[in-house]
Amino acid sequence: LVPVVAFSLSRPGLLDLVPRWGWLLASLLCVPIYAFAAWRLRRPIYSGAACVSVASAVLAAMNGVDVAWLPAVLLLTLAAFLPLEQWLVSRVPTLAAGPRWVAHVGAPLALLAAVLLVEFDPSRPALAGALWAGAGFYALALVLKPRQLWAWVAAALPLVALVATL
Repeated sequence: LVPVVAFSLSRPGLLDLVPRWGWLLASLLCVPIYAFAAWRLRRPIYSGAACVSVASAVLAAMNGVDVAWLPAVLLLTLAAFLPLEQWLVSRVPTLAAGPRWVAHVGAPLALLAAVLLVEFDPSRPALAGALWAGAGFYALALVLKPRQLWAWVAAALPLVALVATL
């Protein structure tokens, strides 16, 4: 209920924030609450919720950026969760699943959003940016945790990004 209550505070009559700033306020309020809940209760659902809140705050902070570039920004944010997962594995292993799931579920969704947001115009540079960010994401995933699936995606995405760039 934290995001709903925080966003409700931003509505007319209370803080009178525009929706984008209400979204940012709700996301920023959720990050420490979910992080504290994860630390206190040791549940990966709360560490995942904190990561979703961070990604949400980054997207909300991109005020004035063309919507087509948001998937690239999201992919870079999700890439930051990969080293966080490694750090949590060595410190608090029970919480490491949250960032891992958010990153690995969010990355293909962000790439799909990038494809859908080009409005069937592949010449837009935002698609190439998202594909390069996706290539970086999967290359980092491969470096941090060698798996064959990441190797295939990390090998394929730079080629697709190069074609989209050219």
